[in-house]
Amino acid sequence: MAVLLPGARDDDLCRIEGYEKLYERAREPKKPVVLPITHYEIYGGKWLDESSRLACKWFERFLKQELLFSVRDQQAFELCDDLSRHGSASTAWHADVAQRYDRFISLR
Repeated sequence: MAVLLPGARDDDLCRIEGYEKLYERAREPKKPVVLPITHYEIYGGKWLDESSRLACKWFERFLKQELLFSVRDQQAFELCDDLSRHGSASTAWHADVAQRYDRFISLR
């Protein structure tokens, strides 16, 4: 699992050293982001915008792909379950598979 660790450099509630320890223990891919702010500044204004932008960029790069694979695995499970209930692969079943595959591809 990809880990993005945003931290506030001047935070007096959640010290930046705690984030550094988390970063050291996390597996790749990982990225620390130290913002020049205090604890509460990330919840509004330009720092909320900046942290949201960084999170979206991280999601697009790493987590979206993981989510798509989870969706694909669920779809494969459903297709196998359908096949086992119907006992054979009918023309309607093949059409359903093609439609689900097209929807999956459009998510990429």
